[in-house]
Amino acid sequence: TDKILTIVTESDEFVGARLIIAARAVRDDEDLYGMYEGILENPFVLMPDVWYSLSGESKPDIPGYEFTDGGEESSSSQEEKPAASKPSKSTTSPKTRAKITLPTTTTKKTEKTTTQKKTTTTPKETTTGKTEVIPPPGDGTKTMRISSNGKILSGTILEILPMIVEAEMGSPFAPESLKAQAVAAYTFYIYSGGAAKAPSFPTKKASQKSIDAVKAVAGQQMFYNGKTPYTPYYAISAGRSANNEDVNVSNLPYLKSVDCSVDEKVSGFETVKTYSSAEVLKKIKTKTGIDLSGVAKDKWFVIQSRDANGLYVLKVDLGGKKTYRGSTLWSGVLGASYVRAPCYWITYNADNDTFTFKTRGYGGCVGLSQKGAGEYAKQGKDYIWILQHFYAGVTVK
Repeated sequence: TDKILTIVTESDEFVGARLIIAARAVRDDEDLYGMYEGILENPFVLMPDVWYSLSGESKPDIPGYEFTDGGEESSSSQEEKPAASKPSKSTTSPKTRAKITLPTTTTKKTEKTTTQKKTTTTPKETTTGKTEVIPPPGDGTKTMRISSNGKILSGTILEILPMIVEAEMGSPFAPESLKAQAVAAYTFYIYSGGAAKAPSFPTKKASQKSIDAVKAVAGQQMFYNGKTPYTPYYAISAGRSANNEDVNVSNLPYLKSVDCSVDEKVSGFETVKTYSSAEVLKKIKTKTGIDLSGVAKDKWFVIQSRDANGLYVLKVDLGGKKTYRGSTLWSGVLGASYVRAPCYWITYNADNDTFTFKTRGYGGCVGLSQKGAGEYAKQGKDYIWILQHFYAGVTVK
C-alpha cells in the first residue's frame, strides 16, 4: 500500500492563498534513477487571477468548449468564443460529459504585445569582429519580493538585488562579473515566479561595488527564444561547466558544457577530504538506510560512468545494493562536507582504513561559474560576453 503525505498551509503570496504539497513514499523496490525523465509539465496550468496581477504575467489562452444543438461537443478557445455562446446549464444532460480538446502544440502565442521601449543601444566591437549590441541601463524601480533567512523582503530592484549580488559574489570580484551575476540572479528570480512566488535568495548588506553593478544593469534579464530561461550559477566549475542533463536531468539547449579552464587556477578548485570507514559507514546508513558493513570496502563506491568530458559522475554503484545518479550521491547523500560538486573521485585506503574524497569544483557546476566569471572579467570580457558564454544562445534585454 502506498503512503501518501499531503501538507496544506497558508501562503503569504496573496490573501487566501494556500500552499499544497502532495508526496508519495518511495517504494522498497523503486529505483529513482531516471524517473524524472517521464515527468511532463502541464502547459495549461492556470493560476488564480490575483497571481497574474501580482506577477505581471499574461493569463494563457486556455481550452474551452460549447455544445451544439445535437448534444455533441465543439471545442473553441476561450479567447475566440463570443460571450453570447456560453452554454447554459439547461442544455447539458446529466449523462453527457463535456470532452475538452486541448490545443495542439501550435498554440497561439499569448499576445503579450511586447511593446518594447525604444532605447538607444551602444554597438560594441567584440574580439570576434562581430558587432554586439549592449543594452542600456534598465529600470531599477520595479519591485522585487523575495524570501531570505526566513523573512519576506520587498523593495525596488536597486534595494534588493545588490544584497543578493553581495551574498553571492561581493566586492572582491571585478565589476563586469558582478553585472553578470546581477542579470543571472534577476533572470532566475523571474523564472522562479517573481514577486508572486517570493523565491528564496541569500542576502547580505551590499557594498558600493555591488550597488554600482546593479545600477548599471537593473531590470535587464536573459531570454532564450523569447522565454525566460533557467539560469543556475555556482562557485567553481571542474574546468568545464556540466551539461544540465548530466546533473539535473532536463536537456536544455542553453545549458551545455563549455570551457571554463580559468577555474583551474582559482583557490578551492580541488579539495581532498579523508574520513574513516566507520564514519563513512555511519553516514551512508543514516542518509540511505543501506548497511554496507558486509561489503568489501573497496566496493562501497564504484563509479560506473562519467560525462563526455570524463569529469562529472553520472552513475555510482553503492556496494552493489543501489545505483545512484552521481549528482544525487553528491547533494543528497554525501553532502558538501564530503564532496563539494558532482565531479569527484572516491578511493579506499586499506593501510589506514580510510576513504579519500577528491572533488573538483564547488556547487552544481551547471550555468555560470562565479569565480570563472571573475577571471573572465579580469581578462577584459564584459558581462554580456560572460553571460552568453555560460548560457549559450541567450539574449539580454
